Amino acid sequence: MKRFWIAIVSVAILLISCEGLTPPDLTGKGFLSINTKPTGCEVYVNGTKMEDTTNCVVDSVPKGEELIVRLAKGEYLDWTDTVTIEDSDTLLIDKRFSANLCVTSDPQGAEIWLDSVNTGQITNYTLTDILVGSHDLRLVKDGYDDWENKVIVGLSKVDTVQAELQTHITQIEWIHVPAGTFMMGSPPWDEDAYENEMPQHSVYLDGYYISKYEITNAQFCEFLNEEGNLYQGFKCIGIDDKWGLCQIYEQDGQYYVESGKDNYPAICVTWYGAKAFSEWLDGRLPTEAEWEKAARGEDKRKYPWGNDEPSIQLAKYDHGDSTQVNTVPVGYYPDGISAYGCFDMAGNVIEWVNDWYDYDYYEISPDSNPQGPDEGSMKVIRGGGWWSWPDELRCSYRYWAYTYSEFVDVGFRPVKDE
Repeated sequence: MKRFWIAIVSVAILLISCEGLTPPDLTGKGFLSINTKPTGCEVYVNGTKMEDTTNCVVDSVPKGEELIVRLAKGEYLDWTDTVTIEDSDTLLIDKRFSANLCVTSDPQGAEIWLDSVNTGQITNYTLTDILVGSHDLRLVKDGYDDWENKVIVGLSKVDTVQAELQTHITQIEWIHVPAGTFMMGSPPWDEDAYENEMPQHSVYLDGYYISKYEITNAQFCEFLNEEGNLYQGFKCIGIDDKWGLCQIYEQDGQYYVESGKDNYPAICVTWYGAKAFSEWLDGRLPTEAEWEKAARGEDKRKYPWGNDEPSIQLAKYDHGDSTQVNTVPVGYYPDGISAYGCFDMAGNVIEWVNDWYDYDYYEISPDSNPQGPDEGSMKVIRGGGWWSWPDELRCSYRYWAYTYSEFVDVGFRPVKDE
């Protein structure tokens, strides 16, 4: 008797529940099945926002009528179309939203990585058919810090990314100078030449690498903070130079660069400082012959850029009457690069080399990998600087300075062996 009563109660409850339900009228209705890449798009039908985002199914949609469907996501996707559910009960909307992304960098030639995947392309390049939305973009180039940023690719337009690549302070961009022979010095008919540049002679050099740019204040400052300002008992840089023009200063035992001068060539550097920095990089200072070949190439050109006379479009020079330092950021004159692609081999700052200076050295110099005299009282400096006259910008021009000199127009660049 007890078991029978429970069964009757259950049936009664079920009947009451069913009576309260009104089945939807699906006559003339259909479904919209909407799939998108990227997912998560808001869905609007005839201006009404649906509860679900893609991928989703919208039910109870009138059949045989034009429907305005809008899909939107963030600031980068807003798509609208008119659709009609005709014979079938379900209309499939399957959309992949993509656009193009133009990636440029200065300098160009950087690998393009998108969402941790190497695209196999280098800048400057336009990536096509990129899914709209937020992406992680990374540019990779030897000698530079990786450039990373989030980029938004929007629908129906080409987005452009312009990246300025920064040289890592302790990284040097090296230029390869291949082994071979070049003509060193000046011929006797060169009216601008000095006797210490003669005779012009053939020199063979093994291959080596040389810094593309003069060493900057930022690079030298990092060296000072690691190694200090003394090398073999001599100062590396004259931060207390008598003119007060050095762009690096010391405060509480740390070295700093004047604001805005990070990428300017280091000045007031002694030969000892140039040598110490080069060794810190596991490199060395160039020989006089290595410096001249990197500037001149193998075609006997008069200036690093060729045989045209110097101009303000090619180099920083001829400010001998100035009372202020007139250097410019390294790499400022792209039209003045040398045969191998080195910047500022003429102008900006004069550069230390490793050789002792001898006025008549070319008369006895060996024709293969010359190293300079065994001893001397002064070192060779090369290249002319912002304080130099035009004839001092010639590739063959030679001058000298004491190893402890702290000139406001003298810097350097290192080399390393193959």
